[in-house]
Amino acid sequence: SHGARVALEFALEFPQLVDRLVLCSFDAGTCDRSKAFVRSWLEILNIADLRAMAWAAVPAVFGSRFLEHHQKMPDKIVNAVVLRNSKEALAAQLDALLKYPERDGIPAQFKVPTLFVSGTEDPLIDTDALLHLAGLWGARHAAMPGVGHSVPVEAPKLFEQTVIDFLGFDK
Repeated sequence: SHGARVALEFALEFPQLVDRLVLCSFDAGTCDRSKAFVRSWLEILNIADLRAMAWAAVPAVFGSRFLEHHQKMPDKIVNAVVLRNSKEALAAQLDALLKYPERDGIPAQFKVPTLFVSGTEDPLIDTDALLHLAGLWGARHAAMPGVGHSVPVEAPKLFEQTVIDFLGFDK
């Protein structure tokens, strides 16, 4: 989702360098629910520790299908978050997310062929805003059923095939 913002900014600044654009878990609108999640994670981190914050994030970041079929994976993900981060660095990142500058309007017209990919169980994006933007741009939208915010992790083969089909590549 952060990469999608970076990719879009690049495509808007240098459209001549972009042939196609894939934006995964992109929040096309201002999602107050997403900001509330991030704020809650920051508050948990401030009063508890990395492990508590990571566990609080798991049900928001991963869809029910992934959690059902990979019951041991959340433990590994939480342990990795704890091992790879410091409380201070993660707090700074979450604080920065809350201060993301609002775009001065995403253009209503955009000529680069674009694919939006999102999970049907992603509470961190505004799906209505995403579908509206896709309609304005004539873009494709691929909704991954039963998937949360981490589309490539939760449905790697479906994600890969969807992107390959959109880009016109053969395996």
